[in-house]
Amino acid sequence: MNNYKLAKMIYIDSEYKNTGETTSNFSYLVNDPVIDIKGLIVRDVQITNTLYSFKASNNKFYYRWDTGVANTEHSITISTSKSYSASDLLTDINALFTANGHAITATFTASTGKLTLTSATLFRPETSTEQTLSTANVKLGYTATSYSGATSHIASDILRVYPFFNIFVISNLGKQISEHMSENLNRVLCKVIVNENFGQILQFNGDISLDFIEYQNPIYIDRIDIQLKDDDGELINLNGGEFTMTIHCYS
Repeated sequence: MNNYKLAKMIYIDSEYKNTGETTSNFSYLVNDPVIDIKGLIVRDVQITNTLYSFKASNNKFYYRWDTGVANTEHSITISTSKSYSASDLLTDINALFTANGHAITATFTASTGKLTLTSATLFRPETSTEQTLSTANVKLGYTATSYSGATSHIASDILRVYPFFNIFVISNLGKQISEHMSENLNRVLCKVIVNENFGQILQFNGDISLDFIEYQNPIYIDRIDIQLKDDDGELINLNGGEFTMTIHCYS
């Protein structure tokens, strides 16, 4: 860093996005553009955790129920407008099973973090190839390659009440990171871990030795495009929450 000089600090607040833009997809115009920027670091990121636990691509739990017609497939659709605790989720999915006419009961073991589904009738979670890994089966922990009909199924993996693990801040100023080579997660500026409950603040404060982004050729900054995406590369919905960030630019 001895060869770099702090040229400008840019503060970005999603509150000042333009009409038609969203908190997770907006542009910031730099009133006093900066030239010959050789590198930058993201500091003081704050995101209000107003994320809901499920989204439309992972809110259906599929299972097969044997009542006269073997291997009949059914599903329950979990709400995409709630931030669930484990107990709240149990209440909802048990009601959904009942509404389907199936006496399946979900319980949660806090010490293992796993769900157990039980019924007096043989059933099994769905793992057929037509169901993608983004279904609620994965979030509820039912990730085994296959299940046999039984009256009780303990989840293979832990319950994921958090909507996802990370928020990726994507920008025209970002650079590709090795662990995410897909187009949807290209140009990553920083990664914020989702590790706080609903209503709390998610934070990131870049380490100058680890998170400094260096450019091969100096760049000119007059506009900063921002997108917030989840682990699947999909735009997130902050549901009214706000996003702020400070960028330190070096020449």
